[in-house]
Amino acid sequence: ARERVIKLALIDTSSRPDTEDSTAIRRRRIALAKGGKFGAVIEQSFPNSVHPDNQGSSDLYSIHRAMAEANGAEAYMRQQEAIIARPDSRGELGAISVPTLVLVGESDQITPPEVARETADGISGSRLVIVPRAGHLALLEQPMAVNRALTEWAAI
Repeated sequence: ARERVIKLALIDTSSRPDTEDSTAIRRRRIALAKGGKFGAVIEQSFPNSVHPDNQGSSDLYSIHRAMAEANGAEAYMRQQEAIIARPDSRGELGAISVPTLVLVGESDQITPPEVARETADGISGSRLVIVPRAGHLALLEQPMAVNRALTEWAAI
């Protein structure tokens, strides 16, 4: 529905297809979730989701766990399957003509800054923001910095 999109914010995401290594990790975690061990999946995924300085944060972990449990194992498995099947969209980035913000945590291990940079480079006029001291959960780790970037983007 391109005709309805007037602005675009891409946060901690990728235009690349999933890698073989990431797919293998996703498949292992899907198997755990199917086997009734969704709690283990939540625990395993947290360290790679946050900046190293935040790995010991019980507050962030509690939010991470509560969000995952609220969505549940079935939604998690569907999301992982969708990511595994994600097409390579890099060739279509040039068709984006609306004001676009590409935002990523500086230590995002799931969708690293170089992936965000590649996406931003593919979209003419886009703005890349790399959030310090944040990983894949930039919105939770550095909410003020993310809100500032979104506010500036929204004012365009």
